[in-house]
Amino acid sequence: MGSTFISIDKIDSESKKIFGDTRPQPVYMQFVHGIVGEVITSKDSAGYDGNDRKINSILAMPHIGKNIKKLSMLDESNRYYPLFRGMVDTPVTGDQVLLSTIGGVQYYLGPVNTINSPNWNVDADYKSRSETRLPGRAGGYEKSVSERELSGLSDDFKKMKVSRLEKFYNEPLDRLGKDEGVAGTSSDVANIHGDMVFEGRHGNSIRIGSRNINPYIVFSNGRNSNSIAEGTNDGSILGMLEYGTVREHFPFDLQPDPSGQYMYIPYKWTLASDDFKDQTPTRIMANLVSLVNNGEEANKLIYSYGNPTLEPISNSTNQTFISSDRITINAKQESLFFSAFRDINIGSGKDITISSNRDIVIDAERTFLGASQYSEPTQGLIMGENLRSILEELVDALMQANFQCQGAPLKLGSMASGGAPGSMEQKLTGIKNKLTKGSNDFVSKKHFIELN
Repeated sequence: MGSTFISIDKIDSESKKIFGDTRPQPVYMQFVHGIVGEVITSKDSAGYDGNDRKINSILAMPHIGKNIKKLSMLDESNRYYPLFRGMVDTPVTGDQVLLSTIGGVQYYLGPVNTINSPNWNVDADYKSRSETRLPGRAGGYEKSVSERELSGLSDDFKKMKVSRLEKFYNEPLDRLGKDEGVAGTSSDVANIHGDMVFEGRHGNSIRIGSRNINPYIVFSNGRNSNSIAEGTNDGSILGMLEYGTVREHFPFDLQPDPSGQYMYIPYKWTLASDDFKDQTPTRIMANLVSLVNNGEEANKLIYSYGNPTLEPISNSTNQTFISSDRITINAKQESLFFSAFRDINIGSGKDITISSNRDIVIDAERTFLGASQYSEPTQGLIMGENLRSILEELVDALMQANFQCQGAPLKLGSMASGGAPGSMEQKLTGIKNKLTKGSNDFVSKKHFIELN
């Protein structure tokens, strides 16, 4: 059983005056610490027997009580279930947990954070007992045994050093905010409030917190194991920020050293299309963003959004930031909508492709191909059908033109009345036939432009 009675030492004289008894006292322990011997994470687990209730359950050995066993001897009487309904931090073999019996059902809480590591925490009680049981410890020889065996840790678990996430004082965000009245003094550097943080074992996390009074949520995955804070160069990151720029929220951003060394250097988040590593980009997104906004500085428009005390470009400071090596958005049954009150900016360090099985419709007051045409004198695209009609009229006019030969009118290019083979009239007729609507190949039947 998890919960149990234990006896405490004889009470002291001060207690004697109250209780009037010096004998050892039984005390009920609702939670008893113990070690995990087996875990069922799925139907593929070795201990799964067809009972779905056992998913995420464990076999565990309590460190207190009469029925202490070896991990290899645990049975169904040592089965414990997650205490909470909708949330479980499934342990691994060798983790320390808290065991409890409530309403006749055995539950566990944990793993216990014995050494403050998000990856794995050693159960010192089990390890110390294992060391004393090793043959030869007192007899002059030692059995060859691994650290995993001493700790009861499974060989399949990937143990590694993963740094705990920290929350540092952030000058522009912790001191400034929408409510200036709550800004503190320099003594607040050590007194900022912490966040609610959920950390995985191998460099991923969810942070629910705030700077000053302004909330944020940050999802991070694939973070470097030595990182003590999230950054825009994490494998994938999603930040929902109410106040402050992206760069302000991730001041400890790092990127791999380009020399290939196992070290990281400071980095300021930049749009990937403008940070093309293979070559110097000539058509960067920042230039175009500035162009369509009357020449406003791109740094203000892109990187200073979120803190109006720096660059007041909007009354709102809420934003969502998503970054990863690849992002795929797939609406598999219905439509995908992109909508923005101001601009939609799309940039690429290489190519942009748009494909459709049917139509592509672009509806705008004006459409420009090329940034230079936007700011310089431009020329409009040719409307093929209008041009075809004008050319057809021109050929008709040429065919009706004539000249005088000995006082008699002849058609242009004719050597005799009616025209001779090879005359201009025959050539013009051939050209006109090529200009006939629907029979030419220079007016597209698949690409169209709007009438003036």
